[in-house]
Amino acid sequence: MVEGYGYAGSGRTGDSNGAIRHVRRAMDAGEYQWLGELEPKQLGQLDAQSFTLGRLQQVHETRRGQNYQALIEGIG
Repeated sequence: MVEGYGYAGSGRTGDSNGAIRHVRRAMDAGEYQWLGELEPKQLGQLDAQSFTLGRLQQVHETRRGQNYQALIEGIG
């Protein structure tokens, strides 16, 4: 797991919700921007699209559902 990415998966082969290959590829290419340590006062200032983790979650972790998507859009 990387910064929480992959927790939505079942752990079964072929489940893209738990596959960390997307994160690994971004890291290997030198394109992964770490989210880092967060504080509650930062929540209103975050843009999910500015971090690799947010972009990957929106594209690959489909199990997170509409409630999670609404939360991310409210942050960004």
